[in-house]
Amino acid sequence: MTIQIRPYAEADVTAILDIINDNILHSTSLYDYEPRSLAKQSDLLKEKNSQTFSGDCGRNGWQNSRIWYVW
Repeated sequence: MTIQIRPYAEADVTAILDIINDNILHSTSLYDYEPRSLAKQSDLLKEKNSQTFSGDCGRNGWQNSRIWYVW
């Protein structure tokens, strides 16, 4: 099996929303109390994509990396 790490893209919103909402409803891993809407998750993606985060992310010394998840 090959694992590919890539940026979170608009095409991923629905699948990620399903995972997030399942965790909201069935675990204590998130502090949300109500499932998120598709519009809210899309807005979070746009917000994160508009931001640039600087710093060394460890291996390979990546610079200007982005954070692709919201918790």
